[in-house]
Amino acid sequence: MYSHAQIIENYSDIVIAPLCGYTRRPFRRALRDIGFKGLYFTEMMNPFEILAKRIKKAVSIEKESPIGIQLFGGYSKGKFRESVFLLKNRFRFDHLDLNMGCPAKQVTGSGGGARLLERMDEARFILEEIRSVWNGSLSVKTRIGWDLSEKDKTLEGLKTLIPFGLDFVTIHFRTVKEGFAGEPHFELYNEFKKELGVFTYLNGGILDRMKLIEVKDRYDPDGIMLARGILENPFLWEGITPGLDQKIEFARKLICYYPLYPLECSMLELRKHLAVLFKGEIYSHRLREQIFKAQTKEEYLRVFDEYLK
Repeated sequence: MYSHAQIIENYSDIVIAPLCGYTRRPFRRALRDIGFKGLYFTEMMNPFEILAKRIKKAVSIEKESPIGIQLFGGYSKGKFRESVFLLKNRFRFDHLDLNMGCPAKQVTGSGGGARLLERMDEARFILEEIRSVWNGSLSVKTRIGWDLSEKDKTLEGLKTLIPFGLDFVTIHFRTVKEGFAGEPHFELYNEFKKELGVFTYLNGGILDRMKLIEVKDRYDPDGIMLARGILENPFLWEGITPGLDQKIEFARKLICYYPLYPLECSMLELRKHLAVLFKGEIYSHRLREQIFKAQTKEEYLRVFDEYLK
């Protein structure tokens, strides 16, 4: 098991966010193949599916350190304690994170995600339960508030979570109401960093190499968590823009890994992943048409073989 300090010292200050439907083992293995050695996450999980043993999202985490699991959900007495106890006895992982920023209605409607910003007492109960059975690396991922007028209230609430031994905090610098639209309020980074007094990852809206460079140079964050940008450019963590040949090679890795984990993902789901990978490229229209016709590993590979002729 790696501590957060070891991860930063020996690997990378870039972290890959949990992404529903994407950060499964095929994608994680492909990232390791192209050289990413930092912390990445499985898809987020809630205690109820863990306790019901419906955890195909992480059927087994195999030699992937450093790797983290993000938990989400509203407070229900004992559920987080029981689920973390089950996880740590079944899987090998290095880090746990509590999602306090997801704006999706299906998450906030059950009291989880960004809803916890309005229920800091419940967030504290959850962290207390987690800490009762987990003494490893721990963090929360959140936003700057439901809207900008609640920024100070959010910051004060987050400060009450630090005593639970948080190794870091990740801030998506948009409000809950803004969702994923508009420019993030990165100008608030230094204020949050100073007030929280812990290692702070910056997150939100970093979709390409130029934005990554701009954010690093302008705000000098402790670290950066990449999310949607890594799907279209899996090499973004390295600060490069890949060519067509590199993207196709990465696609081939995904195609070969997907069939290895039938309980976790299907070849039909691979279509969505490949469509995002080639999104926005001038050559993507014809390629994507062929991708959506493929169903088997052999058919997917044939698409790229014929495209390159």
